[in-house]
Amino acid sequence: MGKIIPKDIEVVVGSYGGVGTTFFLDFVAQFKKTNHPQDEDKIKHLGMPPVSFNKDIKCIYIYGDPMEAATSLFGRGMHHYQSKKLQRDQEAVNEAIPLDLTLEDYAKAGVDQFQFRRHFFNWYQDYLVHPTLFIRYEKIWDHKEEIFKFLDLPMSELDNFPEKKERRSKLADLPEPLLSGLDTMYGDFVKELNEIGECVLRGEEYAGKRSHALCSRNLRIAIRREIGEGLNEHFPSIYKKIRAARAALK
Repeated sequence: MGKIIPKDIEVVVGSYGGVGTTFFLDFVAQFKKTNHPQDEDKIKHLGMPPVSFNKDIKCIYIYGDPMEAATSLFGRGMHHYQSKKLQRDQEAVNEAIPLDLTLEDYAKAGVDQFQFRRHFFNWYQDYLVHPTLFIRYEKIWDHKEEIFKFLDLPMSELDNFPEKKERRSKLADLPEPLLSGLDTMYGDFVKELNEIGECVLRGEEYAGKRSHALCSRNLRIAIRREIGEGLNEHFPSIYKKIRAARAALK
C-alpha cells in the first residue's frame, strides 16, 4: 500500500479518481516536479500518502462528491480499471468491478467497491505524513490563490490556470432509483466531506521533518511492499500463495 517516491519530486497530487486530477497535474507539472499525470509511476491513486525524504515536499489531495466520481468513472468506462488501481494496494485479495457491470447494477448492489471513504481518510487522517492541502474539485477555482501560495507557483500564471469545465455526467440527470442507490451507498460519506470543508490544510507541523517520515507507518508499509514486489518478480507462485493465505486469515 505504501510507496517511497524519488526525492526530486516536489509536489504529489493524489485522489480517488473521477475528480479532475489529471488536468491539475498537467498544469502544476509546468512549474514543479510532480508525480506522473497519467499515473505511469502509480502514485496518483495510491491508497495512502507516499513517503518522501524531500524536506520541502507538498501534497495536494483532490476530492469530490463520491456519487459524482462513481458516475464519472462508469460514464467514461473507467470503473473496472480504477477499482483495480484502488484495490491493488490492499492486503486482502479483492475482485475489481467487472467491466460489463452497469452503474445501475452497481448502485443496486449497494457496496462501495471503489472504497472511496477509506482512500480519503487514509490520506486525511490515518496516514497523514506530509503537509497536504485537501481541496474539493468544484472549489479549486475559488481557492486558486491559496493553492498557488501553498505550492509556491508563480502568481503571474494565475490567469493561465485552466478554466472550469462542466461535468459531462450530472447527478440531476440520473433516474431516481439509481440516484437513491448511490445515496444509500455514499450519503454518509458525502455528509462527512461537507463537514470537513472545501479547502483544508493538514500536516503543517510535518513540514521539513524527515524524522516523521522515518518513523511513520507509511515507511514500514512501503518497505514491506517493495519486498513483496521483489518476491512477486522472482517467485510469483510463492507470492500468490502468501497473499491468498493472508487474505484467508482476515
